[in-house]
Amino acid sequence: MPIRKNQKKEPDIIEIEPVEEDESSSGSEDIVSPFNPKDIKIIVEPKTIDHLISRLQYGEIDLNTEFQRKGNLWNDDKQCRLIESILLRLPLPAFYFDASDDNKWLVVDGLQRLWSLKKFVVNSELKDEKKLKFPENRP
Repeated sequence: MPIRKNQKKEPDIIEIEPVEEDESSSGSEDIVSPFNPKDIKIIVEPKTIDHLISRLQYGEIDLNTEFQRKGNLWNDDKQCRLIESILLRLPLPAFYFDASDDNKWLVVDGLQRLWSLKKFVVNSELKDEKKLKFPENRP
């Protein structure tokens, strides 16, 4: 039933069940002292897609970090849409890295996008013309 102007929709009720934690791995054993945010150095440096591709080609970006979910979860259609966006020069969300080791960046955010880029450029996959669609008057 559609909601009319003066009619209020009742909120959905969601039941949340408590999660039982495993007593053997509370996670607090590894913490020696409280986290100090001043210890984090944040530097914003714009990088080109070409620079990221180069680092991917030479294995200078770690796509298999312990703290990230696994990569390559996007299906081919979603990966192709990202590649199309890049080719059309549409802006992308920022990538975030832990670059404390300049020789091996750790991916903090952007893992699926980087996997797609690697799959298309470095591994030469996703190049089936049937999957990539371009506008008639592309740049």
